[in-house]
Parts: sequence; C-alpha cells; structure tokens
Amino acid sequence: MESKTRRIAGISLFIMGAGFIAMLPFQKYAAARLLAGAFEAGLVGGLADWFAVTALFRHPLGIPIPHTALLPRNREKMTQALVTIVQNNLLNKESLVDKLRELEVAERLMSAARKGLASARFKDMAKAWVLSLLSRPLDKVWNGALPHISRFIRSRNWADGLLELAGGEPAARQATEKLLDMAVDKGTRWVVTDDARRMMGRLAITAIGSLKMNGLMQFAVNAALNYFDEDQIGGAIQLALVTKLREISLEGHPTRESILASLKKEWDAQTKSPENREKWNAKLQELLGNWVDGEKPLAFLEELRTKLHDQIESGELLENRVFPFVEETAEELSRNDRLLATVNSFLQDMTVRFLEANHSRIGGLVRENIEKMDNDTLIALVEDKAGKDLQWIRVNGAVCGFFLGLVFTTVRMLLG
Repeated sequence: MESKTRRIAGISLFIMGAGFIAMLPFQKYAAARLLAGAFEAGLVGGLADWFAVTALFRHPLGIPIPHTALLPRNREKMTQALVTIVQNNLLNKESLVDKLRELEVAERLMSAARKGLASARFKDMAKAWVLSLLSRPLDKVWNGALPHISRFIRSRNWADGLLELAGGEPAARQATEKLLDMAVDKGTRWVVTDDARRMMGRLAITAIGSLKMNGLMQFAVNAALNYFDEDQIGGAIQLALVTKLREISLEGHPTRESILASLKKEWDAQTKSPENREKWNAKLQELLGNWVDGEKPLAFLEELRTKLHDQIESGELLENRVFPFVEETAEELSRNDRLLATVNSFLQDMTVRFLEANHSRIGGLVRENIEKMDNDTLIALVEDKAGKDLQWIRVNGAVCGFFLGLVFTTVRMLLG
C-alpha cells in the first residue's frame, strides 16, 4: 500500500513538472501563462513536501544538508520521548490502577470457571485423566512412595501431635468431664437394677461372714444377719451408691471436683512426662511403621482403586456426585458477594502491587526493543506504519500548490 501511494506521489510531481514545461512555449496566451503558474506552484509544493518527508528519514539525494535525516540524528531523543509517552501517558500507573480496580475479576473468573466446569469437554477430560491415574500399576507407585512414607512416619513425633490435637488443658478437662458423666450414667443404670442389688447383698453378707471376730461379736453379727436378707442389705448399698453417684454428677459438687482433680493430676503426670511421651511416640511409630510395611495397605489401595474405577466407569461417582457437587459449589460461590468482594480485593491489590513494582520496566522494555533495531530497520518500520500518510503529504502539496498557483497567477495577471 505504501509503495502504491509513493507512486501516486511521484506521478503527481511528474504531472506538475511536465505541465509546467509544456506550457512554456505558449506564454503569449493568457490561459497558458495561468496554467504554467499553477503547474509551477504545484511543482514547487510537491518538491518542498518531498524534501520535507525525505528529510525525516535520510539526507535528500544523499546530500548531508543541515537539519535532515532527523530520525537517525535524533534517535535518542525520539526514543526517550516514545518511552515517556508510553509509560507516563498511554500506560501511566494511576490510570492502570484505576482501571484494574474497576474490573470485576472474581466475577469473570467465576463465570468462566462455571462454564468450563459445566462443559462436556471438561468432564470428558477429567474422567479420562482420573481413569489414566487409576490404570497405573499400583504396586510400583506404592513401592516408590513407601520409603518416603516410612521416613515420614519415623520422623514425626506422633505423641506430641496427638496431645496438641487434644487441645490442651481446657479440652482435656472437657473430655474428662464427659467421660466421668458417661461412667456415672452407666454406673447408675447398672446399680439400680435388681440383679445388681441382689449381687451386692450377697457380696456384703459373704464379706461380713468372713470377718474374724471374737466369740461374742461373732455371735452378735450372725444374729443380725439372720434378720436381714441379701435383698435388704443390697438395697441399702444400692441407695448409698445412687446417692453418691448423683453427687458426682452435680456440677461443682466437692465429690465431683475431687475426682476431676485426681484425674487431672494423673493426666498431667502421664502426659507431661518426657519419658512417657518418648515411649508413646516410639510405640506409635512402631505400630504405624509395621502397618505401612505390611501387605494390608496395598491390598486396601487395590480394593479402593477397583471400587473407584467401577464407580467412575458407571458414572456413579463423577457424573452423579462429583460434577454436580462441584457445579453446585461454584454456583453458591458465585452468589457469595462477600467472598467475591474479598477475592476481587485480593486480586486487585496483588495486581496493583505487581504493577507498582514493575511499572518502570514498561519504559525499559520499549527502549530495549527500539535499541535492538538499527537505523535502517527503524526507518523501515516507521515508513511501513506511517508511510502512506507521509506520501499523501506530497500529493496534497502538489495539488494545493497547483490551485494556489492558479490564484496567485490570476492576481498577478489582473494587476499586471
């Protein structure tokens, strides 16, 4: 396109020159003088604009005329000006930051994710990928991972981890209270039964009868036992136990607090002992290590792999459970305005920080790309992008000069 425009500009200049020469022999005619003046002005205008356009990029006719070849001579100034325009005007930091803050990035990402998750292509790819993972030889995968798992098991302090998971003293007291309440409840239910009453009566009679006492005391005890049967004695013991168990179940009762304090003391003695922790940890490591090194894990994984494969092939797992759950979750997330606002704020802040840290590199990138090009390449690039308009300047100069020449020559002829 640029070469075609260049030909048009050359033709316009040729027409002006040829017209001027053609009118010179007919100067005795007024019309010829008028046209000669117009063609002369058009020729001057075309040549002047040719000189101006050419001087931007190179020396006209190769002659080093001052103030020509402006682009090569002022390359550094033009590069700096271009860097400043791009960095401070076209892509200035404030406008980019404002534009980023206007974008609803989270909503767009969520919308794209929902469309992608609902597409048949994604579902087919996910199913194929999962099946390909399940088709890998499990024994090789397990044998490859086993050394790492064993090292992990033997490097962890499982006792401390379990104690930390228990939640410290508040959680330990809460758990102790629950266990105590469960024990009291179970004990109360057993104590109030008829079997328990009779059993406690028999045990009490047997215990009293086995006591070693002097003759008179023994006679008195045996006489008393003749008045009470096991059911009566068991009922008395039963009442005493139920009363005590109810005391233990009452919040803040001294008996309850005494039991809890004893349990806490025993718990602290066990859990805060470094020796006990080391023993527990060694035992846990041994148990876990032996289980991992055995045949059960691989058999369990094989069974699990078979079940998963069958459920995926039948569509029961992915199509009926996983995909609907994922789509429903994405739908709920897309309606969570607070979450979207949080994600938007996070993404915008992260992008803004990145932009603020790297905005100066925009100018450096522009300068680097310009400096990679030599003068000829840079001139060719500018002419390729702006050459069409530059060549039309020459055409416009010739045409405008022609019409201005008509006006000026007409005025000169009228005044002469």
